[in-house]
Amino acid sequence: MSARPEPRSPRDVPADALQGWLTLVPALALAWPGPGALLVDVPTTVSAAAGWTALLTLPAALALALRRVEVRLSGSTLLLAVLVVAAIGAGRAGDPFEARRSFTSLVSALVLTLSGASLGDRGRRVLARGFALATLAWVVFAGLDRAGAHTGVLGNTGDLSEAALPGALLGLWVFASTAGPWRVVGAAAAATYGIYAGALPVIAGGLALVLASLACAGASLRNQAVGRLARLALLASVVVLAAYGGRELVADGGRAGDPAPAADATPAAGELGGVEFRLRTWRRLPNLFLDRWSHWALGVGPGQFERTYPPYRDPLELELSSHGRAEPTPVEVEHAHNDWLEGPLELGAVGGLAWILFLLWGLARSGRALLGPDPLAAALGAAAIAALVNAGANSPLLHGVAAPAVIWPILGAVMGRGPESGGSASAPPRRAARLLAPLAGLLLLGRAGAALAFVRHGDALARVAHTTLLYGDELEGLRAGEVGPLLAEALEACPDSALALEKRHELLAARGASAADRIANLERLLALRPHRFGALLNLGAVLAGEGRFAQAGEAFEHAGELDPTHPALLRNRLRLAIDTGDQDQFLASSARLRVDGIVDDAWLERTAAELLLSGRPGIAAAMLAQLDPTLVVTDPESSYVLARRLDDEGDRPLLADGARANAHFLWARGHVAQGAPGQAAVSYRQALRIARGYPGLPGGAALVKLEMAAAQLLDQHPDDARETLEGVTAAPVHWRLLPAWAGQALMDGGLLR
Repeated sequence: MSARPEPRSPRDVPADALQGWLTLVPALALAWPGPGALLVDVPTTVSAAAGWTALLTLPAALALALRRVEVRLSGSTLLLAVLVVAAIGAGRAGDPFEARRSFTSLVSALVLTLSGASLGDRGRRVLARGFALATLAWVVFAGLDRAGAHTGVLGNTGDLSEAALPGALLGLWVFASTAGPWRVVGAAAAATYGIYAGALPVIAGGLALVLASLACAGASLRNQAVGRLARLALLASVVVLAAYGGRELVADGGRAGDPAPAADATPAAGELGGVEFRLRTWRRLPNLFLDRWSHWALGVGPGQFERTYPPYRDPLELELSSHGRAEPTPVEVEHAHNDWLEGPLELGAVGGLAWILFLLWGLARSGRALLGPDPLAAALGAAAIAALVNAGANSPLLHGVAAPAVIWPILGAVMGRGPESGGSASAPPRRAARLLAPLAGLLLLGRAGAALAFVRHGDALARVAHTTLLYGDELEGLRAGEVGPLLAEALEACPDSALALEKRHELLAARGASAADRIANLERLLALRPHRFGALLNLGAVLAGEGRFAQAGEAFEHAGELDPTHPALLRNRLRLAIDTGDQDQFLASSARLRVDGIVDDAWLERTAAELLLSGRPGIAAAMLAQLDPTLVVTDPESSYVLARRLDDEGDRPLLADGARANAHFLWARGHVAQGAPGQAAVSYRQALRIARGYPGLPGGAALVKLEMAAAQLLDQHPDDARETLEGVTAAPVHWRLLPAWAGQALMDGGLLR
């Protein structure tokens, strides 16, 4: 593998080199770290990259069509079968956004594979050098990341590792066979990737490189032509292992002074590890696959894994991947972290079988290349083996960011059969071989609109990230006026974007939008992702605020099927029990929350006191009884006695005032029952006077005011009733909790609205 003049071949012409460079355009553009880097700050890198890859592949498709070269791709029938099944599945997908993304990516994959298969010796040399350069750019600029995340322009270490892995192995060939600057690029690409994968570490990428190196070493026992490649690959593996070992030594030194964890300590989220996470995910996949006949026969649909998988998640995986419940909502599993498994899940029996056979055939062709006489073909085979091994622990082919722009051309170069090879019986007929590339190019051109929409969508959301941070119900910087048009732009490009709809919910909440608008937006989101835990919680909370308790309960029930012990869900169920006065549900929810330490006694006591001030004695009494049996507020006398006792103790003024207000409130209801509405109005006024001492009281004691106004109406003082209700904003929950006599009086007096 020493440096030597480039041999000529039947396709060693400038057009072949140009085809190689055009095939490189998507990967090099996605690796560009300077001004105008395509994916910087884009939160939807997978879809945006799919759009960019499709658009940037069009020149290669055009050149391939104009060259009218006969492309013979071994296994092309299998890849076409995958594409046909994906097209059918996309038409019935519940999440059209992800279906378009997946199908567009597969069309780009077909064109890139054909373009790689069309390359002769010169084009493949260009390909190897270009991918080594892209690897160097990805890794070096990730290493220079000042923020310390080392994610580079792709925004994720796993995505970067998947994309850079093949170029690292090709860099070994570039180093061994080229002189001058390219030799430096090749060595640097392999060395920096080895350090990156080992030092972070990226276990899947580092392990794939080691296994590919072992494959090269095994092939070298029978094929001397790959001897130098095998030695260099083993050296790269040593770099990976040394970097990993050095990292562990540093980490052990840092942990030496730390106290030992308690024997019963729950593992932190980071201790779950990628291996255990994957194993727990993969164990659940048969449940999804076999749950219904349509899943195993037709698949869940291209790009539909995230939509359909949540009900099947392992409870322990879900518990730990939410970082010890530090995350407000569970971390979604976007893909199966295994392309070999995700293909059958999304494409069903027929498409999945074609997918697995194509990958197996790619491995077989790669192994054959390692045993052949051409060192460049062997390097491409080693790169393909590493990528396909990595696909067993990640999803670089079906859910990758930049990895598809690298792996598919390499697979094409390994699986291609040029006209000088004489073809084979399994290759398509010559006319079909000539038509395949132009037809694939036309199909890609037909996806240009969807690809451009993904790019626009990602760009708009990236500008949202630049403008402000959306979190919870607040907009940091209060720049909602700038965020709104950007989200509108994102939704105009992709109206079915789940992420944009989630951001829009946060914006609507921050702006104080009507409940109807918020509910409509959340229902639109849940139509796309029916098992979105956070959206279900938000929908339940908004419905409960509108007094639609049955529907809120259904939303929480669905969320409970996904993650029954999540603290946010338990708190929402507790709040719903309080709103509805469901004492049994309250006792069940609060007991669990107290055991888990999510709700403390101080919160329960404060909430109970606020409920007493608000005219909610029933549920408040149940809460206080759970805390302390001596805290009795079931009748006016016991409430007043408790208030006097707490006054004497002097350390619980809120609860003392709550008990005192409750005494007057219950006395007022007793006066109404005895036919003395005027005396009742006096007692209500006393309760209201105490409540006014707490201006931050949730609901502003609206229920007390409503009952007081009803008593005034019964006492023939309508003007006083109108004055009492002046400025009162009663929520639907207040009308629901209003006693029948009060509601009737307000209705008869024309004050019920």
